[in-house]
Formats: sequence, C-alpha cells, structure tokens
Amino acid sequence: MQDVSAVPRAHDSAGAAIRIAICIPTYRRNDLLRLCLAAVASLRPPDGSRLLVLIADNDASGGARAVWKESMQSSAMQTFYFVEPRRGLCCIRNRLVQEALRTGAAWIAFVDDDEQPAPDWLQAHMHSLSASGADVSCGPVILRASGAVIGAEPDSGSVPDATPRSPRFVACNNVLFRRKLIAEQGLRFDPLFNFTGGEDFDFFEASRRCGNRHIWTAAAQVYESLTPERSTLRYLFHRHWSGAMTRVLQQRKWQGAGMVWPRFLLKICGKLLGGTASLLFALLPPHRRAMEDCIKRYASAWGYLCGLLNLYRERYR
Repeated sequence: MQDVSAVPRAHDSAGAAIRIAICIPTYRRNDLLRLCLAAVASLRPPDGSRLLVLIADNDASGGARAVWKESMQSSAMQTFYFVEPRRGLCCIRNRLVQEALRTGAAWIAFVDDDEQPAPDWLQAHMHSLSASGADVSCGPVILRASGAVIGAEPDSGSVPDATPRSPRFVACNNVLFRRKLIAEQGLRFDPLFNFTGGEDFDFFEASRRCGNRHIWTAAAQVYESLTPERSTLRYLFHRHWSGAMTRVLQQRKWQGAGMVWPRFLLKICGKLLGGTASLLFALLPPHRRAMEDCIKRYASAWGYLCGLLNLYRERYR
C-alpha cells in the first residue's frame, strides 16, 4: 500500500508477470467505495498476471484515504492511493491512465467506485481478448437491490447475450484495454466532457477511429447497487436527459454542427411519438414499465433539443 503524489515508475525485468492496472476514480462516496474495494480485493488474477490497484480521489481533502487503508491493508495486491485536486471526470481519468503507464501495466481496467466486480471479472475479459486478439473488452453492469439481481444498466447491453460482438458504445464502468491506446496512440479523455459526462464514450469512439477492435464480454460482470435515489422516476428522467445532451455534444465534435441538426431533429420526432404511444399504454391500465419507457423517450427528446441549442448542464462540476 502506498499513499503517493505520483506512482513510482516501474522497472521491467525479463519474465515478469503481466501487469494489469485496475483504475478506480472516486469522489465522496466512501460507503460505496468500501464495497468496491472489498470486491476488488477478492479478484482472481488471470494466469501469468499481477494486479495493481490505483485509486484516485477527486476530493482535495483526501476523504477516501481512510477507506482505502481499511479496505486494502490485508490485500496481497500492490495498491496506490493519490489525490487528484483538479475537479472533473477527465482530469481524474487522465491522471489514472498516466499513473497506470508509470506502473508498467500492459493492460488498464476501469471500474466505478459504486460497483463491485465479480471474482472472475478480469479472467473473463482476458480470455475474450486473448481468443479474439481485440484491443478493448467491455461487459455488463448488473443492477441489484438488496442482493437480488434486477436487470442491466441501459447502456451496458443485454446480460444474457454471450455472443461475441462489437458493442455500439464502450463506457468506463466495466472495461479492460491495451496499454497502446495511451502509450502509443496518445488517447486521452477530452476535457470538453469534463463536467458533462460522456467522456468515456468519446474516448472509445476515438479508439475505434484509430482502428482498435472492441468486443463485448458478457461473462465479465460487475454489479451496481441500486440506491433509493436511483430507483425514482425523477432520476430516470435526469439520466436519459443528460445522456442525450452529451450524445449531441459528441456527435457535434466528430461530425460537425451541420450534421447534428437533421439527425437529431428526426430522433426528437421519433422519441416524442414513441413516448406518446408508451404514455397511452401506461394509462390503460396503469403500467409502470410503460411509464418508464415514456419517461426515457421524452427525456431523450428534451435532452437532444437542449444539446442542439447548446444548453448543457455540468452536473459533475
């Protein structure tokens, strides 16, 4: 365990185990971080590998330091804790990948501080990557409440789908990728998304444009606890509204302003029509799932419009 301002640079030796750096950004969610680190400490390393844990605290006061010490003091893994005082998602993720390079890691994994990876999480990712020769592997985030599995995050695909495929989007809540994305291709998280979110989707879109191959590994599962505030319809609306806004921001970056208006105006019309149909179904008789679908569609339509009008909410500032 090391509490550092910067990770010491590693010196490779012949025949050394392959290093995998597990990157965990955190900000004032100590109870959830404690659960995350307990799961990380129980990970089974892939054959011939050595796991390193990097925890970056975006709280300038170092509020997660005590949790890190308590959770990892008996772990055999080498762990590093450091504070990243510059606020924002991109600042903390860029700091983590930079420190991961200093460890000599050949592979870099990300998991969020409110998630718990399954014991075979990295084994499943590495098996898929070795078999396919791909550069990036992502997997499902499975929601559970009171220990019971209740479904998958909307952005993480279908949990039962074990068919190898190229995912539409890749997020940092469950991913393992090659060092070359950072060290050779120079990819970093764009500060444009520092406070809006969507920085991970943008990062892996840049990876795709570099020619890297992305795969979906259904067996590489992480679990997210569904907290009471995240089970409300208000949260559902906010999530899809903000996600739609950042999607417009991403498309404007990659395709130009002239392309986003016709594309997203059509999407807005489709979402409004679909949302109205879901609303009618939800009311006759009352049906919560249809109401949730209605909220998602209306929220996305409103988010697309806000994005087109450059009305962004910096929810991570």
